[in-house]
Amino acid sequence: MNRQQIIAIASALVLFFVLYFGCDVQSKEQQTIETARALTGTTLDIATLIKEATQSLKPAQATDIHLLTQKSEAAKDPSVLKQLSAAWHNARHDEVAAHYAEQVAELEKTDEAWSIAGANYYLALQKAEDKPLRDFCTNQATKAFQNAASLNPTKLEHRINLALCYTENPPQDNPMKGILLLRELDAQNPDNVAVNYQLARLAIKTKQFDRAVGRLEKMVTIEPNNAKVVCLLAEAYAGANNPKATEMTQKCESLSKSLQ
Repeated sequence: MNRQQIIAIASALVLFFVLYFGCDVQSKEQQTIETARALTGTTLDIATLIKEATQSLKPAQATDIHLLTQKSEAAKDPSVLKQLSAAWHNARHDEVAAHYAEQVAELEKTDEAWSIAGANYYLALQKAEDKPLRDFCTNQATKAFQNAASLNPTKLEHRINLALCYTENPPQDNPMKGILLLRELDAQNPDNVAVNYQLARLAIKTKQFDRAVGRLEKMVTIEPNNAKVVCLLAEAYAGANNPKATEMTQKCESLSKSLQ
């Protein structure tokens, strides 16, 4: 396995974990852009997004991105497009990073590449505040995860991520779509830790702590040293005023330290 493959796989894992825990960091420049767009009703397309994002780049970032863009336009090389996507991600413009990750996926035609593109769009969705950008990112993310799932139907991760897009930005005509997809996956895979984790996380979000506890206690018996599950169970116990919360919190801290 070469270095680029290792980096790609590592990036996919990091982005998948971000889908679990979320990310709410947004630059002041991007907040200003989104506010202006909301007031003027600007139509979204990738050219508009790139133009807006470019205005907030620091000089060094702008230079690097300009050079990489020239290289990518000269030849559609996946390695250059990955560098360009990473540069935009580091500049905190995941909506543009996702565009170039999507171009990589169109060239490589693998489920992993489509998953990375979808994860970038999902990150941008989490950060976005105005509806046009949220809808744009949701649409692109769902398409990417659908492509990933069609290429690798046995990999449950892709369908979980698809469902998370709908829970993050529910369709107006079907606000329960994401939860229903997760429940469907749960019915098909009743002991799957990742599916139960997400359903428990959503239950905690709606203060259904006892329901979350029931799911997570079962998952802890399957993977007793899964830090994410243990820590979420500690949160569910605390919400339910369960005396086991202290013990589980201590276990959460211990497992988290071992991962550092």
